Amino acid sequence: SAKRCGAEIPDSLLTLYLESDLVVVASIKSEKVLKITDEYEYGKYLDVEKSLEISDTLKGRDLDSVTFNISEFKSKNPENTAEYSEEGEVYPKVGDKGLFFLTKNAETNFYELADYSSGMKKLKDAELDVYEKRIKELKQIVAAKKNQLPKLTEWLVRLTEEPITRTEGIIDLEGSFMALEYALEEEQAKTAEEKENVTPKEPILLDKNFRADNTPEIAKLLTDSQKQRLSNVFLLSINEHLMKLNDAGGEEEITPDYELISLTKHWDKTYLAMTSFAFLQNTDSSNGRKVSYLMSVVALFLDDEKLYEISGNYASALSEDENALTEVPEEEVPVPETISESEISAEVETSVEIQKVEEVSQPIVEETPVKMEQGNLDESTKKPVEEITYKQYKEIILLKFNRQYGTIISQISASK
Repeated sequence: SAKRCGAEIPDSLLTLYLESDLVVVASIKSEKVLKITDEYEYGKYLDVEKSLEISDTLKGRDLDSVTFNISEFKSKNPENTAEYSEEGEVYPKVGDKGLFFLTKNAETNFYELADYSSGMKKLKDAELDVYEKRIKELKQIVAAKKNQLPKLTEWLVRLTEEPITRTEGIIDLEGSFMALEYALEEEQAKTAEEKENVTPKEPILLDKNFRADNTPEIAKLLTDSQKQRLSNVFLLSINEHLMKLNDAGGEEEITPDYELISLTKHWDKTYLAMTSFAFLQNTDSSNGRKVSYLMSVVALFLDDEKLYEISGNYASALSEDENALTEVPEEEVPVPETISESEISAEVETSVEIQKVEEVSQPIVEETPVKMEQGNLDESTKKPVEEITYKQYKEIILLKFNRQYGTIISQISASK
């Protein structure tokens, strides 16, 4: 049966296509309830049959129409509608047009969505055109039988370059890098005898069982040119975000492209961190949303706990009235200093993979316990504080961030 919502991460376009028996562009023309499968105090689950009018077949038999079955939750709360489950999922309804990825249930002989949450993609005409073009390319790759993986790798890069299919490409490229990391760990753990007794690898086939997250070869095949194209996708993404954030008083929430950062940091993390930091240095500190966004991006690329903590403190301070007062330990109010050029501008080869910086452990010094009167103890442990505005506090946090960044870049340069 189709996978239920929330059970797994939605399948990628590649996986959906390979799993499906039928892939069509269609509209839902009608629906009917077949039966109630489960009933609870707050609602019930229904088996619903949806009838599709097909305008184009991208995989499988050419049909004018087809039906598929889906399980839907209907709430007893009159404020809710039949289109929403208790998890808040929107069900495909009459009038919806898009891509449908269907598999035939061997037991019932009925069609079902290949994946419960992503087996139907409701798309506008322009978006449909992009998806149709990419699916037809994939169909040719699958049919070619030769040099499939290099062609598939290029296809995934093209998916990532197109905004509407970006997530589809990232899912599989990132999955392949994860598979590569796992394969390298397994290889290192092998004994000498195990390394000698190598089992011949079976040929990789693009069939229903193929999964990019089990195929490290895709990550290995990614060329420097393709990696650069993917890094350029990130740079375009961050520029689009910064344009939106130029409105300091805007309310639209703009968050870093976490998936794209996670992918590109496999090969370009230092260069992209430095580029993002350069954006930060050129940003007016009065635009707190923009500053906070860039701090998060830099922290994500360098994956440093102190940077995460500092950027989190800045985000918290951002929600406060900048003229309101807060108490800060005097020791945290630094004398303004500048970061040396070598800390900020250290040139690092972008092709070199940088290992995560480890903090140097400090020697443990055992202190001799001293008995004190409780009153004196309380007085001695109180640290002097200074009252400053949140505007000043944010400037202090930003200075801390800059210094920590400079320290990390210096350590990266020294480790080359």
